[in-house]
Parts: sequence; structure tokens; C-alpha cells
Amino acid sequence: MNNDSKTEIIDSSIKSILRVTIPVILSTVSISLMFLIDRFFLAGYSVDAMNAACISGNFVAMLSLFFIGITGAAGVFVGQYNGARQYRMLAVPVWQMIYFSLASAPLFLLLAYFSPYLNMLPQYFLKDGVVYQQTLMCLGFLGPLRVSVTAFFVGQGKTKIIACSALIGAITNIVLDYLLIYGVPGTIPSLGCRGAAIATNISEFTQVMILTSIFFNSHNRKKFKILESRKLNFEIFKGCYRIGFPMSIGHFAVMLAWYMLQTIIGHTSRDASTVYNIALNIFMFFFFISGGLGRSAMSICSNMIGRDDILSVRETYKFFVIMSVCLGSLIAVPLICCPHWILSVLNGLSDDISALYPQIKMALLFVSIAITLETIFQSTFGVILSGGDAKFGIFVDMVCLWIIVVTPTAVLYFANMLHSSQIVFGFMILRSMVSSSILYARYKSMKWCKKLV
Repeated sequence: MNNDSKTEIIDSSIKSILRVTIPVILSTVSISLMFLIDRFFLAGYSVDAMNAACISGNFVAMLSLFFIGITGAAGVFVGQYNGARQYRMLAVPVWQMIYFSLASAPLFLLLAYFSPYLNMLPQYFLKDGVVYQQTLMCLGFLGPLRVSVTAFFVGQGKTKIIACSALIGAITNIVLDYLLIYGVPGTIPSLGCRGAAIATNISEFTQVMILTSIFFNSHNRKKFKILESRKLNFEIFKGCYRIGFPMSIGHFAVMLAWYMLQTIIGHTSRDASTVYNIALNIFMFFFFISGGLGRSAMSICSNMIGRDDILSVRETYKFFVIMSVCLGSLIAVPLICCPHWILSVLNGLSDDISALYPQIKMALLFVSIAITLETIFQSTFGVILSGGDAKFGIFVDMVCLWIIVVTPTAVLYFANMLHSSQIVFGFMILRSMVSSSILYARYKSMKWCKKLV
């Protein structure tokens, strides 16, 4: 029996879907937990440091996701090649995106150098924010590089590898966060925001090294002709670029919107910024999980499209919608009914913010609703992306965010009517409702479903 016949078929059975999806969710939980604990450690060091890192980290993510949008498109090609059993083509799109990621390194270094001038931070967050932004930016190319190599495994449904690397990266980040943010008397100086950024960079590097070593192992070199696939292939590069570039523009515009929101609220007041960033950190923690569902849906459905099994795509989508509602409800219940466990954690911060607890409770209520709607949106977007249709979903996400959330928030700010961040979360719920409805209509039309290989 040859190696090709040993490759597992990804179908619409619950067992097959969960085999791919659960490790992806675990990997996104690991990454999300890493960022959440990172912010918590910084809040323990200084609430201003946490707020500064939230705003500056969003700026770096905005630039990094521009490249990740393109490199992530390799997963669509890997999935469809895998579904069509063209196994010796799997590494070709991965190599193209590895080259693209490495080519972005000089740009990130240049942006790091000019970081003191590339921010919109209020004065009270400026010092910590610039240090965090500059340090992260130095190795900003590692994110796109990690996603490039990850595409090789996601497209085949080999998601346990990704989960393991993400877990190791998260543990590495958490340990280094504690050591570098607070320091060890007589051994390691307290580095605050710089220490948090260094810990994140080392974590990213660790994940890249783990994934790369598996990518180049003897089995993959023999079965998928990894080394023979390293030549530049402009046709496939253009294919990845064609799918990924709209996502890059969309990701950039979406992250710019989040950055603008954080900046506006940051300039409103310290208290408004604190409430917003605490609630947003929780939202982003679960948002990554929603994104994991979307990645899983893209991987599974691209395999099905590669073998012309459209009926299974429809069955898979129904399962993902059910899973999205269940997961969203599971998340919402503790946030709505038991917010005291979050408040008890906040009691341990370096600054007393107990006066803000009523506002934080209300923000958590809004966040819980927004998370459920966002999970449905991400699952639908993943299915549509499996057919190569990146433009529609990202355009809807971008336009709805700017028109429904950013614009009214900016109007309220300039009219001196923005006194808290709670109304912004109300706008977020409305945006998720509208964008999910539009994207579902696109799914029903089936205009997105195309075989690319």
C-alpha cells in the first residue's frame, strides 16, 4: 500500500469534522489565552501599561494581518490539492508564502525604527505604548511565516500538530511574561511592556521552529516532495495573491477600525479606555476561537470542493452553524450570569478600579451577545473562503465595522457625547447581526463555490 492511500478522507461526518475542528479550537484557545494572560500580567504591573499595550498591539496586528491575509490563502490551495489527491503539489503554495513572509522582514524592521512617529496614543499611554510597539514590530514577519507553514497542515486536516505547537508557544509566553514583566530581583530586571513584547516574539519564534521542523521531516520530504517543491511558481503565487490580497486589505481595514476605536476611547478618558480594553480583551479571546471555527470550516470544505462533493459542503455548514450557536451560548452564560469571577480577578490589579465594576458588568453583557453572532459569521466566512471567495466576506466585515461602529463612535466623540465605552459594544452587536445576515445570503446563492485546482 502506498503512502497516498493512507491519507484520511475529510468528509461531512461528525467524527471527521470534530477530528479537524477540536485541535484547531484548542490551538486558538492556546493563542487567545496567551494574549489574555499577557494583558493580565501587564495590568498587574500597571493598568496604563495594559491600555498602552492593547492599543499598540492592535497597531502591530493591523500590519501583520495584512501579510497574514495573503499567506493564509495557501491553505485554500493545500486543501483543494489534498481533496483532489494531488499530494506532490501540497508544498508548492506553502513555499511561495514562505518566501513572501521572509521578504516582509526588512519592512517590519523599518516600521520598528519609525515606531515613535507611527502611533496615535494619548500622552499618558505614549511611553509604554511605543516601547511595546517597537519591540513587537522587529519580528513582525514571524506571524505571516507561522501562518504560511501552518497552511500545509490545516489544508490536510492535520490540526493536532498546530494545537501542540500553539500550546507550547502559549506556555513559553506565559512563563516569560512573568519573568520579564515583573523581573527577578538580582537576576532579571523588570522590563514591563518591553518584557511582554519580548515574550511574545520568543513564543512566535518557538512555534515557527516547531512547525518548520515537522514540515521538513523525512516523511513529508518523501511523500510530498518538500525540497523539490521549493522553486518559485508564479502561477500559484498569483493564485494565493488573488485570493489573499482582498483579505489583506480587508484585515488591514478591520484592524485599523479597531485601532481607531481604541484610540478614540483612549482619548476620551483613562476610565473609558480601561473598561473598553478589559471587555475587548475578553471579546478578542473568544474571537480567536470563532476564527478557529472558520479556519476549520475552510479546511474541511476546501477538501470537499477539491473532490466535487458539494452536498457534503452543505451538510458541513449546517453542523458548523449548530456548533457556533452552542459554543456562543456556552460562552455567554458565565459572562452574563457569573461576572463576579472576572471582577475577583480584577481585584488583584495594581490599581483600584472597583468604581468601574458596574460599567464592566454591562460591557460583558454586550460582549457575550456579540461573541455568539461573531462565531456564526466566522463559520460562514470559512465555508465561503473554501471556494476561493475572499472578497465578499471581508468586504462585508470591513464596511459594516466602519459604517455601523466606527463612524457613529467618532461622531459622538467629536460632538463631546462619548462618555463611556458601553454604547460602542451596542454598535458591535448591530454590526454582527447585519454582517452575518448578508454573508448567509451569499452562502445561499452558491456563487462563491469554485474549484481552483
